[in-house]
Amino acid sequence: MRRFFIIWGGQTLSIVGSSLTSFALYVWVYQESGSVTRFALISVFASLTALLVGPYAGVIVDRHDRRRVMLFADTGAAVISALVLALAWTDQLRIWHVYFLVAGATLLLHFHGPSFTAATTVLVPKKQFARTAGLRQMSQAGASVIAPLLGGWMLVRYSLEGVVLVDLATFLFAFATLLAVRVPRPPETEHSAVAGVSWWRQAGKGWLYLRERRPLLRLLAYVATVNFVMGLAIILFTPLVLSYGTAAEVGRVLAMGGLGAFAGGVLMSVTGGPRRRMLGVVAFAFVASVSLVLAGGSQSLFFVGAGAFLAAAGLPLVNGCAQAIWQAKVAPEMQGRVFAFRRLIGQATLPVALLAAGPLADRVFEPLMAPGGALASVLGPWIGVGKGRGIAVIYLILAAIALCIGLWGVSVRSLRSVEEDLPDAVTDEEDAGESPAAAEEGEPEVEPQLS
Repeated sequence: MRRFFIIWGGQTLSIVGSSLTSFALYVWVYQESGSVTRFALISVFASLTALLVGPYAGVIVDRHDRRRVMLFADTGAAVISALVLALAWTDQLRIWHVYFLVAGATLLLHFHGPSFTAATTVLVPKKQFARTAGLRQMSQAGASVIAPLLGGWMLVRYSLEGVVLVDLATFLFAFATLLAVRVPRPPETEHSAVAGVSWWRQAGKGWLYLRERRPLLRLLAYVATVNFVMGLAIILFTPLVLSYGTAAEVGRVLAMGGLGAFAGGVLMSVTGGPRRRMLGVVAFAFVASVSLVLAGGSQSLFFVGAGAFLAAAGLPLVNGCAQAIWQAKVAPEMQGRVFAFRRLIGQATLPVALLAAGPLADRVFEPLMAPGGALASVLGPWIGVGKGRGIAVIYLILAAIALCIGLWGVSVRSLRSVEEDLPDAVTDEEDAGESPAAAEEGEPEVEPQLS
């Protein structure tokens, strides 16, 4: 566990730095353009990049030393941040630059994320998978709280350049912690052979591995459906609150969500979650349903904040439980490719949600809930009429969909029993510290160069 904590500490600080730059760039684009569409295009570019690069990133992760892949990704991210700094310092930064810079950072993230997850599998015992997933969720949550508060202050006091300089300093720390530890290689099996195999076929092995394990596909379909619902809700959250609140109030509500995510991450890392992981995965749909009703059914910032806190607190629990299942059920030497396809399919619905959110709100539901609109007389007495109330209707519809998803998870045995229907690919004897690579820590490894 010691090596995991060293890497985790460095990566946590790096995540905070990256979140600061991301927040600053989003704010800069909105201030420069005043356009919600141009603002949303940042997320669209990031999502499309993730879909295109995901499977091939998995091949890199499985072919090369996972620590070196993380070092490569961190170095690339530092180069991108340095480019942002140079463009901003010379007053040459343009909005279209941001789209491609964010796309590049997202590409590197899809090398780094599967590498860290796959490395964790060989660094910690199987019984600690859920706790380590909770710690990683806690890092993300902490960054989501710190970045808006610290980033906003730094933008005013030190401008974009000052924010990026802090980000670069955190990259150096993360790089140093990765250099300080060794990550064991997974044992060689028939899945490890890559000589003479094309990249396309190597990437496809991740999909074939999943297709042969139907329980994992069922879990993936469930998560992708939840992602679509929550993706729509997240992209519409800020416009919803701005329809009756100020920008400062939006910040406070978002901070409540960040605190909820941090609390959920702490709970997951301390308790390890429920023994039956699928219970934690399925339960989140019911939590999401309640939180969406709280956020959409009222114009009270207290209830909206409570909904944000509740949903965000549930995310580390469901992600931690799902992560523990995947790490236990997928062979370590296949985890790069399988996790890349998992991310590809699980997040494939997100660009659809991002592109659909604006038209659904602006052209369909907002007119329906405007004074004199077709739904105003029916729903107006309950949730109000006017600006933002169309988004509120979308939230209530999403709450109903989330409830149905939860009922699907509870009622379908083949989904509930994913853990029982598929044997573990990682056993206690293969846990971190027991593998030959881990035992021979004093001997130098032969590590392929990243090319």
